[in-house]
Amino acid sequence: MKRKKARVDKDYCAACGACMKECPKKAIKIHKGLFAVIDIENCIGCGKCEKICPASVITLIKSKEEK
Repeated sequence: MKRKKARVDKDYCAACGACMKECPKKAIKIHKGLFAVIDIENCIGCGKCEKICPASVITLIKSKEEK
């Protein structure tokens, strides 16, 4: 079974930090105050960031690393 990982559409991210605060694994950081960046190694694909994002720019996608 493939796990999902979070992905941010950087072009539309408001860098509000809501996702960063919600992430249980602290896998999200705000890059230079511009957009959120997901640490794929620490992301567990729980979807909390996707649900909390006010701009709806975070989606869960199937992980390419697992088969």
